[in-house]
Amino acid sequence: MATVTVQKAEAAACEAVVALLNRVLDPSLGLAAWSRLFEYRWQRDETHYGYMLTHGSETVGFVGLIFSERQVNGRNERFCNITSLVVTEEYRDYTPFLLRPLMQLKHHTLTDLTPNSAVCRLLKPLGFQELDRNMVLLLPGFVSRREGGLNVTSEVKEMENVLHEPQLKILRDHLPYPHCGFLLVQDGSKSCLVVFTMVTSLRYPYCHIQYVSDPSLFVERCSIIRREIARRCNVMYVLVDGRFARSLPSAKGIALPFMWRKMFRSASLQPEHIDNLYSENILLNLRNVPTLAEWRYDLLRKRER
Repeated sequence: MATVTVQKAEAAACEAVVALLNRVLDPSLGLAAWSRLFEYRWQRDETHYGYMLTHGSETVGFVGLIFSERQVNGRNERFCNITSLVVTEEYRDYTPFLLRPLMQLKHHTLTDLTPNSAVCRLLKPLGFQELDRNMVLLLPGFVSRREGGLNVTSEVKEMENVLHEPQLKILRDHLPYPHCGFLLVQDGSKSCLVVFTMVTSLRYPYCHIQYVSDPSLFVERCSIIRREIARRCNVMYVLVDGRFARSLPSAKGIALPFMWRKMFRSASLQPEHIDNLYSENILLNLRNVPTLAEWRYDLLRKRER
């Protein structure tokens, strides 16, 4: 009789896992998008792409792990982004076995940027904490003459001539993804690289800022950064995670009235040091805001409690 086993998802497992993800999680993304979980080529310390749950020759579960190596505060840090946890209904009792290998990743900073409430409950006993729960809408604002005199560019060649490591590596690692955009703001001797994604899965497309290299310059020059992103991408909305906007004046941003939890576990980094790069937000270009129907349903559930 076939037994249920957990094993590493190597490149050869791509077709079976992608079919499962497309069938059970979100067919609207399509096979090509799901395949990106097995196709990224940036520097990492592991060769596998997560863990799969199998029953005989059938793939019945999967948890994706996106590995990367980064420089943070002058130190080399290892990251692992958890994504796309799925187990078919008849094997749900085996879900904890899929997550058990995470306990061995003691030298990585682990993140889950899109967990639902059930996944949050599974991660907390494994030592995970809340990374963030708010999204901030950047508001249109007056751009002064001094701000207008900044050097702002989205030209890749110009940025490559100016940037140094580790920002240069970040730029080159994310260039292959057409939904990623880049903005470099220079103010005298200071500069800030902004990496964002354009999300088109909702009725009104928006841009989500995933990374800022200089948070203080970002806050100081937020109005022109918001204006340039919105103008270049032809969108009305520009969003940023709450932890990047804690010192942002209320006139420049407003916290949106819904909760979108993110989780992390790290022995070396604090939430303000953790961004959304090298993750499912980049590979799958996932939305981080609910639809209107999802928001209304969440409000109804809260009232019923």
